[in-house]
Amino acid sequence: MPTRSARIRNQSLLAFAVAALSWTTACSSSKSPTDSTSRLTVTALTVSGAPTITVGETTQFTPTARMSDGTTQNVTNSATWQSTNPAVATVSSAGAVTAVNPGAVAITATYRGQSDTIAVTVVRGAGPGPVTVTAVTVAGVSPVTSGQTSQFTSTARLSDGTTQDVTSVAVWQSTNPAIATVSGVGVVTAVTPGAVSITATHKGQSGSIAVTVVPPVASGQVRLLYVIPQDREFRSDYSAAIQNALTDLQSWYRGQLAGKTFSLFSSQPEICRLPRPANYYASDSWSKVLNDVQSCAPVSYGSSVFAWVLYVDVIHACNAPGRLGAGTNGLTMLPRQDMDGLIGARYIDDCGVEYQLPITRYIGGAGHELGHAFGLSHPPGCDQGLPGCDKNALMWAGYSAYPNTYLRADEKQALLASPFIR
Repeated sequence: MPTRSARIRNQSLLAFAVAALSWTTACSSSKSPTDSTSRLTVTALTVSGAPTITVGETTQFTPTARMSDGTTQNVTNSATWQSTNPAVATVSSAGAVTAVNPGAVAITATYRGQSDTIAVTVVRGAGPGPVTVTAVTVAGVSPVTSGQTSQFTSTARLSDGTTQDVTSVAVWQSTNPAIATVSGVGVVTAVTPGAVSITATHKGQSGSIAVTVVPPVASGQVRLLYVIPQDREFRSDYSAAIQNALTDLQSWYRGQLAGKTFSLFSSQPEICRLPRPANYYASDSWSKVLNDVQSCAPVSYGSSVFAWVLYVDVIHACNAPGRLGAGTNGLTMLPRQDMDGLIGARYIDDCGVEYQLPITRYIGGAGHELGHAFGLSHPPGCDQGLPGCDKNALMWAGYSAYPNTYLRADEKQALLASPFIR
């Protein structure tokens, strides 16, 4: 039995809030987001930022809270900000300091009874003059699989504060072409496993990025099962909706992963008929379904060959243990309510509460749980309810806004190194 996420649900919220939370509780901690921090106190606050700013510039200041358990937290969006002289520099509620006129000013952040102040000097700019390149940065995805190519980009920062894409005009260089080469327009070709540095130079400024080349991995596939208890009938609308959802997710993942996505073992769900009636699977559903489905297919955890997605025509008993609607490494199982959602029907939860939400919410939910099957976890800090939780990401509550959500950079890197994305 895997570690599953618990359903976050508050039936008194508006329907969209319920949409965002009802899925999340199937795969997230049952603790309140503030359980782990409410007993902590703030012992100190430190503000960091540029001590000198030019008139007209805006720069981000950051307060860091030290907690009573010894940890630290970025509290930029939670602190109260103040400028001693807004005529010299203003500060937004999110810590963005804008220089207005030359002079001296103090910027203060306060959070849970602790404050810190940083002195800032605002200076007048040098005035118009030749625009020069002050820095070059390089961006790209690492690791890269041997034999594959990947587009890297270079961006120049100019003396007037603007940036410019210089990918096609920079001079590119690899520290070890035996591991990876780079073309004149930043296309990196992975040759053999190892580590290499890719550098772009433009008008006297250079930027570099470390790239790891990894060996090819065996390609895995996503395998779909439409699982039907003994006393339920096959429904063609469920089967078609499952197929459409996974096809849509293939396209969405491709857009997130620079043209790469997962492949399906079969575009149509395989049919698996269980040997017992639906009410047998209403409690302890996960383990019972996993046991009985073995007669149809070798469903397992952590396989590099298949990531399993099971849609099971079962409704749990109210608050029963062993619920479906969760995902873990190699496997996700979703209940009948999700199939109802995919066809646009009413969604009746385990305890009889009714919702009717957009079909895209259920496609996004499948994408979230599929991410768990690919080995992704929730974004850092979300299970603990920390302020830095990336709540709009697919792997937290962003699935409810699908397709208007995203994979985080670390998630993309992990997926590109997995056997399921190519």
